[in-house]
Amino acid sequence: MLELGYPPHVTLLVIEDESLADRLVSGLPQLAPLVPGTLELGQARQFPHTSVVWIECLGDLVALHEAAARLVPLERIHPHYRPGAWTPHLTLQVSGDAGRALAIAHAGWDAGIAANPLKLEVAVFAPVQAIQGVDVGLARVRESGWLAVGDGHELYWEEAGNPDGVPALILHGGPGSGFSPAARRFFDSTRYRIIGFDQRNAGRSRPSAAEPDADLSANTTQHLVADIERLRQHFGVERWVLYGHSWGTTLGLAYAEAHPERVRAVVFAGVTTTRRREIDWLYRGVAPLFPLEWERFVAGAPAGTAVEDLLPAYAQLLFDADPEVRMRAARDFHDWDNASASTTHRAGRPSDGVAPEHLLARGRIVTHYFCNGAWLDDGQLLAAAHRLGGIDAVLVQGRLDLQGPMVTAVELARAWPGARLVVVDNAGHSNADAGMAEAIRAALDEVIT
Repeated sequence: MLELGYPPHVTLLVIEDESLADRLVSGLPQLAPLVPGTLELGQARQFPHTSVVWIECLGDLVALHEAAARLVPLERIHPHYRPGAWTPHLTLQVSGDAGRALAIAHAGWDAGIAANPLKLEVAVFAPVQAIQGVDVGLARVRESGWLAVGDGHELYWEEAGNPDGVPALILHGGPGSGFSPAARRFFDSTRYRIIGFDQRNAGRSRPSAAEPDADLSANTTQHLVADIERLRQHFGVERWVLYGHSWGTTLGLAYAEAHPERVRAVVFAGVTTTRRREIDWLYRGVAPLFPLEWERFVAGAPAGTAVEDLLPAYAQLLFDADPEVRMRAARDFHDWDNASASTTHRAGRPSDGVAPEHLLARGRIVTHYFCNGAWLDDGQLLAAAHRLGGIDAVLVQGRLDLQGPMVTAVELARAWPGARLVVVDNAGHSNADAGMAEAIRAALDEVIT
């Protein structure tokens, strides 16, 4: 790529009409929040019958690519770059001896290297000349570490953004999904001090729920609320903004009700309160919409397991002494959990390509919490929401959310004095669905303006 005078990049679209450049430029702000925080770079490859040598990109670029493709007429997009035909790739070489270049790449490249995208640009070529670009808003990590919180637990944390900015805490979903650096893309890194962490037993926090003898007894909602307070004290924060997605909204709500004086504002997306009926919907109610996936989920449990006993059955399988049994259950559980996560569906199983330890840890933590009602009295968070009237709140909800149906967000907005409900049409539960990222970013800008 040196002869092009352009740094390593992933080409999303090739448009065969330069007059459409203005459409792409005007769309950059709405595309930027969809850029994943991290791209894992895999094996070096060569496109057949060409001298193009490239490296596969394993990050989730589907939502970004589809949103970009909607900006221009489909027939103006090069056929290889149209939705369904495009291969995510980072180009190494476009001319010369491809065989030699491929050999060099294989010799000097370790698959699994991660890269942080820095900019989204519209360019013309050749030679390559950038017309317009935007910072994708992913602030570099300034500090990271582990914080001991008792009971033998250490929480992994990262701090990014402006050290003098408004403190904000990211509460990940799951429970047990772990912190995703991509969540930082919703924040203006010049105005926010962005703190993210892995909740107990999740992600890089220690010990991991994936360990064979993992003990989750000191992992409850009450423990996590106390952990957030320890993090606040550790970072010297007086009051902060909370951003939570999915389970993170339940946890954020529990924390805000326990420590309202420590919360400046909240932005919750994909709202849940983890009531019994919400759990029942996830593991029974939504089944008619995904009958094939449901059949596989039921088949993964011991024969004869009643529907109401599926969660405890999987909880046992995930701790089975046989590692093959554990991993099969982890994969089946993950596949069902993700069947309804997004309005965009791809071929294959959702668990394909997901690290086994993540599948196991998340499955164990989810079943641990949901089998115990998250250690919350049924409906207690909604019942206490009237006390949060002094906290600015924006609830961002996809109208087509099948994991956290919109009724919960409506109920919370009515119970929370002054809370504002933002409904995103055609979006589901995933914060990468069309319109969700833009709405979340706008809300986070709004609450500190």
